[in-house]
Amino acid sequence: MRKGRQLSSDKRKIANQLIGRIKDFPPLPAFVSKIMQVNADPESTIDDLRHIVEAEISLTASIIKLANSPFFGLTREVSSISHALAILGRDELQNMVIASSMFMTFKNFKNKKGVSKVWLHSFKCAVAAKIVGEKINHVNGELFVAGLLHDIGKLVVYLAFSDEALKKIYRDIFEVERDDLRDEEDVLGVGHDFLGMNLLRSWMFPEILQVAVGYHHKPWKAPEHMVFALVVKVADTLVRIMEIEEDGQQPIDLRQSLIDEQLTWLLNSVGLKLDMRRVDALLAKVQDSLSREDQFAEMFV
Repeated sequence: MRKGRQLSSDKRKIANQLIGRIKDFPPLPAFVSKIMQVNADPESTIDDLRHIVEAEISLTASIIKLANSPFFGLTREVSSISHALAILGRDELQNMVIASSMFMTFKNFKNKKGVSKVWLHSFKCAVAAKIVGEKINHVNGELFVAGLLHDIGKLVVYLAFSDEALKKIYRDIFEVERDDLRDEEDVLGVGHDFLGMNLLRSWMFPEILQVAVGYHHKPWKAPEHMVFALVVKVADTLVRIMEIEEDGQQPIDLRQSLIDEQLTWLLNSVGLKLDMRRVDALLAKVQDSLSREDQFAEMFV
């Protein structure tokens, strides 16, 4: 057998093993599925949701804390789940439950330092996705969740490998200018985008979030719900530019990627025209928003 064919076979084997490890991934609390089921039922009531949330003391405290963060910009203090529902609505409450439960599920995950970096990047991407969505008049709370979950496939990789193996896969998990997806596909035969999509599918998350996670690197290949994948792609790129600049480098290629021909055509189709000046303006808006979210961000690191 030729060496190249053997290598390809090995990658397929590793990829299949990784997908199999999804079954070993920490399950989300049962109340998350209950809330998604109730929220999807047109005959359900706000009280049905309230009863589920209020039965979980730690969840109730977390939701009220989130609702009172500057991120939601409320003018009145939220003191109860009923109050949060009345002000934010069912969909926003569901998204807050997902965000809170994701954080709690992986709070004590192995490789803590690396995971903290993933979560902080993901939080920034969530904020950026919300802002990009607003620019195209696509105000949807699920964009925040899509941004928060976009790199969750990396946690599948972290679960499957030792710290030493992770260093070989990612070279340096703190080196922000690296192309992690390419490293994963080169070494493992599968990327975190595909793994994340399969993980969300196993958790029975809405298809729109599955697509956003699975196609956030290549939104033009999304079979449907392209807008979500596209918004997360732009948000992820904006955050990576910020992180590289904070590291004292100039991410010229990343800036250019936001105005390349293929992406520009897609962005124009949803009403977002970008040039270097507009990219800078978006970056400034994301940075300004993040500067006011320090307390909220602490929940994700």
